[in-house]
Amino acid sequence: MEAGEDIAAKCGRDGETPPGPTKWPILGSFLNMALLGRDNTHMFFPMVHKKYGEVARIYFGQYPVIVVSGYDAIEEAFVKQEENTIDRPSFIPGVKAFKCLGKGVLYASGEDWTGPGKLLRSSLARVIDSVEHEKVLTEEIKILIDDFTNAGQINFQPGDTLDRAVMTCRYAAVTGKRLAHTDPNLEKLLWYIDDISRHGGTFSPLATVPLLKHFPCTGKAYGNLMGAYESLHAMLKAEVEDRKQSYGDRAQSVLDFFLDEQKDNPESTHYSDGNIAVILEECLTAGGLPIGWTVGWAVIYAAGHPDVQTKCQEEIDRVCGKSSPVKFSDIENLPNVRATVYETQRLVTIVPISAPHLTRTDMDLKGFHIPRETIMFNHIRSAHMDETQWKNPQEFDPSRFLDGNSVKLPPAFMPFGIGPRKCAGSVVAEREVMLIFASVLQAFTFSCTGTMNYDGIGTVAGVRPPETNITVSRRT
Repeated sequence: MEAGEDIAAKCGRDGETPPGPTKWPILGSFLNMALLGRDNTHMFFPMVHKKYGEVARIYFGQYPVIVVSGYDAIEEAFVKQEENTIDRPSFIPGVKAFKCLGKGVLYASGEDWTGPGKLLRSSLARVIDSVEHEKVLTEEIKILIDDFTNAGQINFQPGDTLDRAVMTCRYAAVTGKRLAHTDPNLEKLLWYIDDISRHGGTFSPLATVPLLKHFPCTGKAYGNLMGAYESLHAMLKAEVEDRKQSYGDRAQSVLDFFLDEQKDNPESTHYSDGNIAVILEECLTAGGLPIGWTVGWAVIYAAGHPDVQTKCQEEIDRVCGKSSPVKFSDIENLPNVRATVYETQRLVTIVPISAPHLTRTDMDLKGFHIPRETIMFNHIRSAHMDETQWKNPQEFDPSRFLDGNSVKLPPAFMPFGIGPRKCAGSVVAEREVMLIFASVLQAFTFSCTGTMNYDGIGTVAGVRPPETNITVSRRT
């Protein structure tokens, strides 16, 4: 019996394994996802929750995975028992292949995660508070507004002007280098990130099932995915080497903060050039595109709900005026804008499942026994759709996040995950989304003459906006 099968056999209640769909040869539950259609794989997890309950067992290739759904079960697994579910499964073939330069932060555990993870969180927070980052973001927003004005509509295709603005800002924040929109390196960066996103990254079928690289129909895709990771790592390793030659003594990017730590700990593999490059890659692949996707979704919902859009615009005009650029310092005074973004994040759930967790020891969850070294997922979307936590969760209603003129965040709201492994860049992502969304609402009114399309294009990794033509009208 294989290791994965052995773990599956031990998972259970009174000798019974948690319920779940059929395990198919080689692919496991990936085949069930594929049968939903290429753009609908994200709907697999709600189906599993509905049919099999709060604690369900699926298979990513040969690996048994426990999907935890519903707010109560998620809180129990990842907050109340956080010390037991804090690790990551670094043994997945894709993780080992794509993290060959270092362990990074996203899939690191123990001491490999603690120090670098803490530094990443603090450095991102300091960068987002810097005058330099706000300036870059404000200038990119101006370019974005000019592009929207000239185009007259938005269709949210991959690599479009919104992706360019977001990735330019993110690259500047992590490396300290701002890429011009005509720079070939920006084109390459967008291509690498899009390829990784489309194929699902380190936990995709290509990365989890090694045999797929030998099949004609999937071998090319595996090569493209490997090539995207290798090229991105090479680009970022070059940035590390370049920055070491030019860096002074004032940290202005995530890379600078890690180079400072490298000087203080020259022998530590946690701060080697390779590991820093992997950490920068994770900042781009895990935190880049979802920012643009969130803004895109917020625009779609604003276009489909004119009353919400008008309320946000009146608030922006009152706080910021009609011509002065929106600033980070304004965001706290824009509760309707914030509530609209939060409701968009809740209803869409751009990242529907968390990065994988790994149990340290045997644990009990909702009556099921789960052995050590079992992979577990937090089904974030299930918490956002939990009828015990939200009234009419299928409806778009930003007011659920408002308490008078204040914003309230219910415990079941977790777009960036929950517990100590919550996304390290959540503060950066949230503030960037708020600033971009408020700025475009200040400049434009969005509408759609046809039927609104709220059907996202999903992969295992995330849900991007549909290619819907939204009309852009400049406000006067």
